[in-house]
Amino acid sequence: MAIDAAVEVFGIDCAEILSAPEMYQHVAFYVLDKASQLSIKAEGNRWLEPIRSSEGLTDKERLDLLGKIVFAECAKRSMPCISIAYSIEHKAVSVQVPVDLVATTDAEIQDQAIQLIRYSVVARAVLGSLFERYQVVAKFGDLLSITVEIPYHSIVHCDAEEAGLIDLIADAKIFTNDGTVSISIDEVQARAMEDQRLGPKFPRRTKKDDGQLPSDADDEKS
Repeated sequence: MAIDAAVEVFGIDCAEILSAPEMYQHVAFYVLDKASQLSIKAEGNRWLEPIRSSEGLTDKERLDLLGKIVFAECAKRSMPCISIAYSIEHKAVSVQVPVDLVATTDAEIQDQAIQLIRYSVVARAVLGSLFERYQVVAKFGDLLSITVEIPYHSIVHCDAEEAGLIDLIADAKIFTNDGTVSISIDEVQARAMEDQRLGPKFPRRTKKDDGQLPSDADDEKS
């Protein structure tokens, strides 16, 4: 009884903390299994799809509304945005975000690329299959830092929990003021570091996933 009471008090005292967006993501990752996490994403899709496919809205109205949702979802995760632009013809979306410096060293480029990849994942989660190219541009004031493009299949795999951040880093096209760079992943070191941490494994792509795109319909079935 004492333990039950303590658990109930803990739940009451921590309800606001645990329901905060960033904390909820951690709780969901560590507590919920893959099927439950996908079910939550599918519920979000069911809410967003009527906006994506609405015939009562013009393209501009629909994209303006979805863009505001992207901004709101990024704000929940403490990810500031400058602007979002679309090309319906090329099925491309570009998000501009502020950064603290112009990345020049390998470490700075890698750190910024990881930050920018998160924006691609959020944007795709909101926009669904409306776009196939996701570009994120880092700006330091008026200066361009780096630009990151993530292949569409990589973001789809990530959304379906079939790939993770390490996969997206390896797949990313990164453009700096001095040219194109890529980030190589030491698989042995990455797996060793993951083995040392507590909790569930982060999603990783397997060979059988390469080139196979889970559809939004598949997400909704999960």
